[in-house]
Amino acid sequence: DVLAPMGDSSENERCCTIMAYEGDYEILITGDMPDSLERRLILSYDMPDIEVLVVGHHGSKYSSCDEFLDAVTADEAIISAGYNTYGHPAEETLERLRQRGMKIHRTDISGNVSFSMPEATG
Repeated sequence: DVLAPMGDSSENERCCTIMAYEGDYEILITGDMPDSLERRLILSYDMPDIEVLVVGHHGSKYSSCDEFLDAVTADEAIISAGYNTYGHPAEETLERLRQRGMKIHRTDISGNVSFSMPEATG
């Protein structure tokens, strides 16, 4: 499912949110969504208990707020980041993910990260 952009004041706010799923297995991709739009997202949509969260805005301190992480309850987190002068991923964001017991995968440490949806049975 592709969810419409939740904001309109900047390119980051105009990003689409994607929920990929196979049966009960969900991956949520929020692009560069800041925390203000994460809050709007969880108020606008009933978020399922997801398996994988692609962390917003490269792990910026302005993404993956407590309310959002509590709503999606992901098991694993992927952070797409490389060398940058912004400090992404931010230690504050990493700590919020750790506090929830998420397994964290970082492209700046491990390179490419890939997940495969489990094959449907039945």
